[in-house]
Amino acid sequence: MIEDVLPHLSSVQKASLEAALAQADVALQEVLSDLPLASFGEDADGLADDEAGVTATRTPAQWDALNAQAVEALRQAQPDQALEGYVQLVEHHPLSAQHLFGFALCLQQMGQLEQAAGYFSLSYALEPSHGACAFRLGECLLALGHVPEAQDALRAAIELDAVSDADPVVRELAQHLLDQIL
Repeated sequence: MIEDVLPHLSSVQKASLEAALAQADVALQEVLSDLPLASFGEDADGLADDEAGVTATRTPAQWDALNAQAVEALRQAQPDQALEGYVQLVEHHPLSAQHLFGFALCLQQMGQLEQAAGYFSLSYALEPSHGACAFRLGECLLALGHVPEAQDALRAAIELDAVSDADPVVRELAQHLLDQIL
C-alpha cells in the first residue's frame, strides 16, 4: 500500500511510515473505543452511520462537508466534537496529512499529548513542509519533557515557515517558544 501512495520513499522510510501507520491505527482504535459518536451519528445531510459509527458510503462532497464541520468545531474551541469528525476522516483517509493534523490538534487540545505527538509526527512524515505541524509537535514534545526533540521540531517549524508564502505567525510562535527554552 505504501509503495502505491508514496513511490519516492526509500525502503527504510517506507518501513518507518508503515510502523507509524500501525501505531496510529492502534491509537485510533483506542480513541474509538472511548469515544461516543453521538453527535456525528447522523450528519447534516441526514446520512445514518453504520454500526461502527462511520458512514459506510459518502460522496467526496460529503467528506468535504464533514471536514468543514470538524474544522469549524476546532475554531469554536470544541475539540471533542471535532474529534468525532476527524476519527471518521482519518479512518477513511488514513494517509491524509491534513486530517491527521486535525485529529492530532484535537488530541492536543484535549490534553492527550503523547497520542497527539504521535499523530503530529505521522502527519509531518506525510507532509514534511508543514511548519504548523512541526510547531505543534514541538509544543507536545516540550510538554512531555523531551526538550532536545522539541527544540529540533521548533527549529524545523521556523525554517519551514521562513519561505515567502508561509504563515509568519507560526514562525513567530515557534521562535518565541524556542527562546523560552534556550
